[in-house]
This record gives sequence, C-alpha cells and structure tokens, in this order.
Amino acid sequence: MEQPNRQYTQNQNYRYGFNGKENDREWGTAGLTQDYGFRLYNPAIARFLSVDPLAPDYPELTTYQFAGNMPINSIDLDGAEPLTMIDKYGKLTKPIIAMLKTAFRYSEESLKGATWVKYNRNKYTQLWADITKVPNKSSASTGMGNLVIHDNDQTRKRDKWLSLIIHEQSHMHEIYFYGPDYFVVTYLEQGAKKKYRDIPTEKRAYDNDSYINKLLSFRRGEFFQIFDNPSLSEDQKAKDLEVFGAKFRRDVILDEYIDFNLKRIYDSRKLLSMGCQGGGCNEWEKGLIKDIEQSQKNIEIFKNEQDEITKKYGK
Repeated sequence: MEQPNRQYTQNQNYRYGFNGKENDREWGTAGLTQDYGFRLYNPAIARFLSVDPLAPDYPELTTYQFAGNMPINSIDLDGAEPLTMIDKYGKLTKPIIAMLKTAFRYSEESLKGATWVKYNRNKYTQLWADITKVPNKSSASTGMGNLVIHDNDQTRKRDKWLSLIIHEQSHMHEIYFYGPDYFVVTYLEQGAKKKYRDIPTEKRAYDNDSYINKLLSFRRGEFFQIFDNPSLSEDQKAKDLEVFGAKFRRDVILDEYIDFNLKRIYDSRKLLSMGCQGGGCNEWEKGLIKDIEQSQKNIEIFKNEQDEITKKYGK
C-alpha cells in the first residue's frame, strides 16, 4: 500500500552489491556478475560460475561452496578463503585468540591489540614495509605500533596463514611486553650484527610457528574440527580451542622443553665424567654444574605448569 509523502526511486547507478563487490551489468540484470577475484558470482541465481580454484585443498567442502560453507559467520573476500582467522577490521577472531593465548602464552592484550593490514603504499605502512621487504621478500612484518603488515598472497592455504599468525603474534607479544620503541631499536641493532634467522626475536618466532604441523595433527586434527564446526558459536569455539591450546602446550610444547633440558643434563654429566683435558678446569667444571642445576630448575618449572594445566582443563 502506498504511503502518503513517501517516494522511492531505484538507483540504477549504484555500482555495488553483496559483500561490497562491484556489479557488472554488461549483459543486463539476468547476466549480472560480481568479480570476486578468483571467480565470478551471479546473484540472480545465487551461484558462482566456476569451481573454487582451491577446491583440491579442501576435499571436505563442495567445489562450489561459499565462505567455507559458513556464510553466517564468514564472508568470502576474494573467492578463495573464508574470513575466519582475521576479521574484516584486521582483528584476530575469538577462536584464534583463545588458542594462541593458551598454546603459546601470548598475552591477551597483544592478541586483541594487533591489527593486521594489507600492504599498501601509504605513510602508515610504507617505511616499515620498505625496511622489512614486504611484500617483495617478506610475507608479513610486525613493528609499526600495533600493526602487522602482510602481503596479499591469495594462494596461501589456511595452515600457512595460521603459521604466519603464530609467527607475527610472537613479535607482537614482545612489543607489548618490552614496548614498541625498545623492540624496533633492538631489532634493527641486532639485525645489523646478525643474520636474519639469528636475531633472538626471530628465532623465538620461528620456534613457535614450527609447531604448526604438530598443532594441526594434535588429537587427530581436533583444531579444524572445532574451528570449522558450523553448529558452534564463536564463543563456544573459543572455549573449546582454549582447552585445545592448553592441552597442546602441556602434551607437546612443554614435553619438548623438558626433553631438551634432560638432554642438556645428560650431555653435561657426560662431559664431567670424561674429565677436563686442558687448563681452566675449575671454571669449566663450575660452568657444567651450573648448566645442570639450571636445567633441573627449568624441568621443575615446566612440570609444575603441566600440573596446573591438568588441574584447570583436565586430562
């Protein structure tokens, strides 16, 4: 029923449609398409017109799926990947934050404070991107305040994205702990003296993201079983992945820390049993004994943390 004093005129010049993608009306309304980068979408029939090019990497999903078959809590930015790890504002999503907090003990402040932005040539990203070679040689870089600048590699798979997030958020955790000025200055000073992979903060970040394969296979692939479950809310996924991350830390990361220190004790005791072969034996022996004592303390700390995780999250 027409209401008095109200008028409506359809704006045929409006260029954008679903997800903010530009409409192509070359063939009229029936032939309307929207370009998602990897494939074209026809809103008239609610279908993509080609197979997702990443379909072979996700055999559990139909080849014509949209947003990982999770259209309620995800959108498809370029026709290739669901937006479930980093939201449209560049913030880590709740499930990712929950897992990283318990698995790697990154601070909640650093996880929520980080903003992931795609590289572009503006005054906010240009300087640090040029220094760290994004996007030509580096996939991503942390260092401009709370920003993580990343490339636009649309062929990167989800496991590689998760590995990248683990790596860069290790730096972000240290920035929040030490302060951005100290982090950047120290990074540049050490970078002038050492090879890239030998810079301490880089070594720690690479050590963390090296766990990606073990994390994804832990408990028979439970991470993506939770992460991709369409019946779970974001809050429930976050709760489940908090528990998953804590148990992964206990059963994998801390076990490896303990094994490493046990090996140090074994090696030091073996050297002591062989005896000193030259001068300075007193200091040499003191150094080995000190290493043994420190490793024993480390093991006690790690085992106490394992016990705390079990008390809080169960076996």
